[in-house]
Amino acid sequence: MEQETKKSNLEDKLIEELEEDSSEEGSKGNKKLLIIGGSVAGVLVLVAIILSLMPGKKPSQTTPKNDNISADQESASSGVDSSVPVQPEITYDQNFSRGAGSTVAEKVGEPNQGYPEKTSGARVPVDGNGNSIENKPIQKSLMIDEKESPFFTLHTIAPEVYDLMEINLYNVQNKRLSLGELLDRVRLRFPDAIFNRLDSDYRVFMYRAPDEKGPGTTLIFSTGMDKNELNTALKGWEGTMVDDFRSFINIGLKKDFVEASGQKTFQDSSLYRGSRFVDFSGNGVVSLSYMVLDKYIIFSNSRTSFEEVIKLLKK
Repeated sequence: MEQETKKSNLEDKLIEELEEDSSEEGSKGNKKLLIIGGSVAGVLVLVAIILSLMPGKKPSQTTPKNDNISADQESASSGVDSSVPVQPEITYDQNFSRGAGSTVAEKVGEPNQGYPEKTSGARVPVDGNGNSIENKPIQKSLMIDEKESPFFTLHTIAPEVYDLMEINLYNVQNKRLSLGELLDRVRLRFPDAIFNRLDSDYRVFMYRAPDEKGPGTTLIFSTGMDKNELNTALKGWEGTMVDDFRSFINIGLKKDFVEASGQKTFQDSSLYRGSRFVDFSGNGVVSLSYMVLDKYIIFSNSRTSFEEVIKLLKK
């Protein structure tokens, strides 16, 4: 009996020791797994950091241009034949310029590659019967789009001007552009003292001299001021007149001449008593001239067109 009790106690003790051993081994195994798992996680984090620092290309980004690649290499890769000369494009801004990097044209007022395509301004208005409103050889009627500058339209038809022509400007409703519409669209600025005295009447002329490519343009405004009062107001305006009339001066791609000259000072003209001008081209072909004739002010952006219009008005 006593032996059986001892045997039972021995078996119980042996079972407890086995359970403790298995528990210790399990704990050690768990510790090993934790250590191994932590090491793997650390390595993965390190690899992720390294990969994030390496340069990569996102699918949505385009390959940046390599400035070191020659034009021949670039054209070869793009399939363009580099042996064919590429004609430079002429860009036109609101001032009808060939752009800041262009060279001055050989002849005043015309670029090397011609004028832009005709716009809606080249359409001729018709009356109710469908007949053209143009009824005189020197008259030309132009319809101006609502979003278009009348000066840009004059610019596009410049190659067609072969003699002194009076241009009649109409809107898309087939009504003549009012003075307010004209000044608003072309952004001419008048001093208040003159602007507030302008009548509704105005006239537009273009003229191409035999030795010119680009024709000149002349504007005539009617005022309610007498000649002396008008002359005084105009002389007081000369300090800003070139800037205020820049859009008019630049008709015909003349911006290069105007900017290169830097001229803004007016002087008396020998052509007609009382006329004043500032010369941008050195020969008067590109210039801003003005003269008071009775109650009218005549502005011109070339000497030749100025002379022709004065002759016409004095007939």
